[in-house]
Amino acid sequence: QIYDPYFCDGGVVRKLGALGFRDVINENRDFYADVAAARVPPHDALVTNPPYSGDHVARIVAHVARSLKPFALLIPTYYLGRDAWRTAAAAL
Repeated sequence: QIYDPYFCDGGVVRKLGALGFRDVINENRDFYADVAAARVPPHDALVTNPPYSGDHVARIVAHVARSLKPFALLIPTYYLGRDAWRTAAAAL
């Protein structure tokens, strides 16, 4: 199962399905509330292009570092120099 926690327009299921990925979770839910309540859907890998505004990138990086599951994040390279990334990367 692939999990993308950011719903946006809901096209992730369709787009990944067209590439052959049939078990994709992308629901219109509050990801941060799910994390806080330990209700993140069971999944094998998290794949997302998180919003770059606010603290979204820092929060998703912290989550994937804690979850210890495979992940792929599409984030700008400049983010790799930020403290939030260094802290999370040190935990991996």
